[in-house]
Amino acid sequence: MLDIVALGVIVESEDLTALPRQPKLDEGGYVRALTPEELDAYRQARDRVFAEGYVYPPEPPELDEASAAELERELENLGLEWSYCAAPPEMMMAQQRKMFESGELSFYAEEFADLSDGRRVILKDDRGWGHRPVTSHGIVLKALNGLALSWDAISILEPDDNEWWMEWVVERLRFLGIDVDLVSVHAAPFQVEFGPRLQRELRQRQSDRQASGLDVVALGAIVETEDLTGPPRWPLLYGGYCVHRPAPEELGTPKPLPRRGPEPEGLEAERRRMLESGRPQFYAEEFADLSDGRRVILKDDRSWSHWPVNFPYSQWETANGRKLSQEVILLLDPGDDELWMEWVVERLGFFGVGVDPASVHAAPFRVEFGPRVRRELRQRKFDG
Repeated sequence: MLDIVALGVIVESEDLTALPRQPKLDEGGYVRALTPEELDAYRQARDRVFAEGYVYPPEPPELDEASAAELERELENLGLEWSYCAAPPEMMMAQQRKMFESGELSFYAEEFADLSDGRRVILKDDRGWGHRPVTSHGIVLKALNGLALSWDAISILEPDDNEWWMEWVVERLRFLGIDVDLVSVHAAPFQVEFGPRLQRELRQRQSDRQASGLDVVALGAIVETEDLTGPPRWPLLYGGYCVHRPAPEELGTPKPLPRRGPEPEGLEAERRRMLESGRPQFYAEEFADLSDGRRVILKDDRSWSHWPVNFPYSQWETANGRKLSQEVILLLDPGDDELWMEWVVERLGFFGVGVDPASVHAAPFRVEFGPRVRRELRQRKFDG
């Protein structure tokens, strides 16, 4: 039985000048595209039922019981299973033209599972959403960046029930002939990656920035829990998200920086209280992955606590990798994405690494877990 080491999604932008994309994996678990003959027969069966009153893009129309039964019979005769279908191609092409002319992006996602034997399995590829030039939240599309889009993807694709979703992952992989441990699904981080068209689109929206140096292919954070029974951890790299104001003595010293916060006695007492209450202390090491294969740790002084389950707002006892990944992105939100990305460029420059600012703008934000977090999540699922 294999372990899941990561779950995630590859986000790509539709080519709005091409024919509508047909997902290869439907809800029933097919792992091949329909043949032209099957697709034509499927459309004929669909169009006989949806001949009147079908409008794109609202939700599929409500069918009366007789119409639904008729469609199900026709699909069964074709050897296909029931699933909601898209609008006729000509209507989808008209919608694509409108989106293209307005500058709206259309995203689709391929959800994947990375296995402990090195394989990546695509689980689902029929999720999609649009992004208007100015959204209902006032986000200007030109200012869209990898950090914001990573948050959008993990939030939009969040299932209604994480426990059911994790069981679905196990069943989906079993359908494909792969047995995995449910506990490893529970503990796996959820990661966002970008396809080549989307990366190119994000970089082009920063075309006024001068290109130089290496590319940043991913930004992210490694999340770990403090060992509350050992000595306190003292950060080596810290400093706020500021631009052009890094103090050299605070950035790359080879020994721990002067202690901040409580005196050792008070800190030890607080650690004992946390240990006895079951309240974990998290910390994050923020990193940049470069196009030459190197990983540079940018900052390691961010930390937060998670209250035990009897606290009204706690979910730690039922936490899983997907929810914790989402929480990390939320807690590490710098508040000003543009200022933070300039800080990343300056920070890497201090370490002697010149990077293209446009690549920082386009890089997805990835969450990884340290060994103690993974072990803790697995143990909590096993105990449950």
